[in-house]
Amino acid sequence: MSRTPLHDAVSEFCAKDYSRFHMPGHKGMLDKLDITELAGIESLYENRGAIAQTESLYREIYGTRASFLSAGGSTLCIQAMLALSCPVGSRLIAMRGVHISAVNAMALLDLHPLWVMPADSDVGIRQALAANPDVSAVYITSPD
Repeated sequence: MSRTPLHDAVSEFCAKDYSRFHMPGHKGMLDKLDITELAGIESLYENRGAIAQTESLYREIYGTRASFLSAGGSTLCIQAMLALSCPVGSRLIAMRGVHISAVNAMALLDLHPLWVMPADSDVGIRQALAANPDVSAVYITSPD
């Protein structure tokens, strides 16, 4: 298996130099690899080839049970992570420097953060865990 299956598939598709009458509207002028779901290229809903291979490589690299690609950027990934790891209304420990999208997701999911300042991260997280054994998750950002 290629170590870059998705890049290889998109590059192969773009090498055919088809006329572009699809979204995104850049038409390959900003970045030749800027394409969308088309015949010959998978979608995230039908990932049996290059996308499935890429997710499999990520599982191997990161040692996870599952890895998923997202076309929604970091905001969608943060929302999904919090929704999957924290029951609605639960508490979590979070670094005070989290992205605003995490704060918005916490509000939408009715999550109750216990804030830890980045300067106190190691001690603060340990103290917060010891004092709050009922938390659902610890959200640490890096490189704080």
